[in-house]
Amino acid sequence: MDDEVLALLSNTIKTIRRAKEKLDMLYSDFVKLSTSEGRKLLFFEVINDIEEALHALDVIRRKLNEG
Repeated sequence: MDDEVLALLSNTIKTIRRAKEKLDMLYSDFVKLSTSEGRKLLFFEVINDIEEALHALDVIRRKLNEG
């Protein structure tokens, strides 16, 4: 596979991981606020969606490295 594509994919994964870490920190503050349960759940679901996307990107990167 093209090294440039793999590097771009790796950088994308790193960027999304940093964003997720920041969201995790915000979430811990967010749950302390008197925010509705629905909004807390929505925030948590966004974090879970990011985790799923990261997992998928990691799988794609591994498969590209194998092929």
